[in-house]
Amino acid sequence: MGVDRTYAIRQHRRFMDSWFKLDRNYCRLLKRWDISINTLWVLEHLQRHPEGGEPAVLADQVNMLRQTMTLTLDQLEKRGYLCRTPHKTDRRRKIVTLTPAGQAFAAEVLDVVTGFELAAMEALTGEELEALVENSVKYQEAFEKSLESESKNGSGE
Repeated sequence: MGVDRTYAIRQHRRFMDSWFKLDRNYCRLLKRWDISINTLWVLEHLQRHPEGGEPAVLADQVNMLRQTMTLTLDQLEKRGYLCRTPHKTDRRRKIVTLTPAGQAFAAEVLDVVTGFELAAMEALTGEELEALVENSVKYQEAFEKSLESESKNGSGE
């Protein structure tokens, strides 16, 4: 069902090279607003969840270290795009939400980023796009299965 290891290694290198180039392109685009890719993920999440959330939970949801999340939130707050309010039942905890300026900023950034993503997708044929999505999902599921298998065998986390 699968491919041999030598072929997989060659393709892995190509895949990772492409992934890093794509990451660099995102970073290049985000320089327009002087934000990092981490900030993009936070803006995207908070725009989809206007009720906000706790920083630790947000860090888990966007796969970010808590220290990195704190730094990212601090930067957004300094720019007037984010506010921290006390939790309703535990004053030690905070809820972070986008300010109206932050909502407008997130909408602007995400509209432009999505425009570039859609333009890249539109450069593909329908079959190529479907294959890209299907194979990306399949790859993610195989990776997850491999992680779960390792955990069950006691050699994981």
